[in-house]
Amino acid sequence: MENKHEGIGLIYKIMPKIMSEILPIGKDGKNIQQNYKFRGIDQVYNYVQPILAKNGVFMRCEILDDKRSERPSKSGGILTFVQIRVRYYFTAGDGSSIWTDAFGEGADSSDKAVAKAMSIAQKYAILQTFCIPTADEKDPENDSHEVSGKPKAKTKQVAPDDGIAELDSPPDKDEEFRTIPLTIGKKTVLHTKYEALDRFAEAKAKLGKELYYKILGENGYEKSNEIPQKDIPKLYYAMIEAYEQANGGKK
Repeated sequence: MENKHEGIGLIYKIMPKIMSEILPIGKDGKNIQQNYKFRGIDQVYNYVQPILAKNGVFMRCEILDDKRSERPSKSGGILTFVQIRVRYYFTAGDGSSIWTDAFGEGADSSDKAVAKAMSIAQKYAILQTFCIPTADEKDPENDSHEVSGKPKAKTKQVAPDDGIAELDSPPDKDEEFRTIPLTIGKKTVLHTKYEALDRFAEAKAKLGKELYYKILGENGYEKSNEIPQKDIPKLYYAMIEAYEQANGGKK
């Protein structure tokens, strides 16, 4: 953030006052499909807008960068994906302002992808600028667990610079959940779905987002966590093959 005018403007006196008036905003929205709670943009607007207006501060925005792509959906239609970087200005009555950059992503089969991306970007610009906490009773990172017995040694995970990461074995987990066979190098190793999705994250970093999502889209998926367990090996090998083709056969 930076001041748009010389000296310290009124905005620097008002922003701390606004922060002192903002209480936690709980995560009242729920994504049923992926089972997580969130703070919706309308919830944030309804709470913060009166406080901004009361203190004489308004927001304006400037889109700095946008990327668009189209991918097939599982239903056979076309999804438009939009990624944007937006600069939001908080301006006081004397013309002084501060700004913050935020990123947003949106996907839609009609004409709402930009609107969704803008809503996400503005929501996080507000939440992060004013450091708005949730109303959750505790943070998951506060949890601690006691274990019995001697801890098992874990295989160190290393992502080589010249290819998709190849590990001798996945991290220690209950064997009963390792049901997904993936051939890594010359070995076939059983993975849990969580470990398999870690492989997809590695592949995404190596392939780049465009090629990664192209492969998912060609197989009817938007995100890796939508892939049923039986199809995970097929898509993973497709990504390895795409990487080798893009790098002259190098694994």
